[in-house]
Amino acid sequence: ESFQNEEIGRLLSEDFVSVKVDREERPDVDKVYMTFVQATSSGGGWPMNVWLTPNLQPFVGGTYFPPEDGLTRVGFRTVLLRIREQWKQNKNTLLENSQRVTTALLARSEISVGDRQLPPSAATMNNRCFQQLDEGYDEEYGGFAEAPKFPTPVILSFLFSYWLSHRLTQDGSRAQQMALHTLKMMANGGIRDHVGQTASGTSLTLRRCSMTRHSSLWPIRRPSRSLAMNSTLIWPKASCSTWLGA
Repeated sequence: ESFQNEEIGRLLSEDFVSVKVDREERPDVDKVYMTFVQATSSGGGWPMNVWLTPNLQPFVGGTYFPPEDGLTRVGFRTVLLRIREQWKQNKNTLLENSQRVTTALLARSEISVGDRQLPPSAATMNNRCFQQLDEGYDEEYGGFAEAPKFPTPVILSFLFSYWLSHRLTQDGSRAQQMALHTLKMMANGGIRDHVGQTASGTSLTLRRCSMTRHSSLWPIRRPSRSLAMNSTLIWPKASCSTWLGA
């Protein structure tokens, strides 16, 4: 809604560097800035909007902002104008406050680690991730959740990477099989754009008597294609074609 407003788009282009983060792809990034929003406002939620310093330290954050001011909510346009003004007039103060808040949040989230409680190695974490994915895998229709299913390129990329480092093991073969079968089910299901050869970014169960169970598990939500989703699917698809000749 706000991003369809031409004036808001102009303000963002002229005075800010806009970055869109998919919370399903980067829950780690989402958690960091959601913690800031929850600590500095009345609560958290999505959509989430956070303004950062060049060092990626947050100084303003919130959830939904309508395009214009309302009875109970400040408008997105007003927020942008206020931030622009404060950045020009009180930049040092904003930076100091941002550093102070960041330090306080880090102190709250610190975990004391003793000599006998060292963090697990990368190999151990990779094995744990693989085991969790293996336990939740849908043998028949692919993916790792019940319908409606959402594409998770980061998981497919992980499985191909895991296969590369465990090619001669049973777990490596299993990782390869899960990734390939999931891609195949996505390609055969309703989520795929059979004309443009791309995938829709989100999913919604369609209620049509003629639709098979397979296509309803990977259904299409809207005819428009998600550029962000398709860009993150490039690596898993290329891996499938390059390494396996698929």
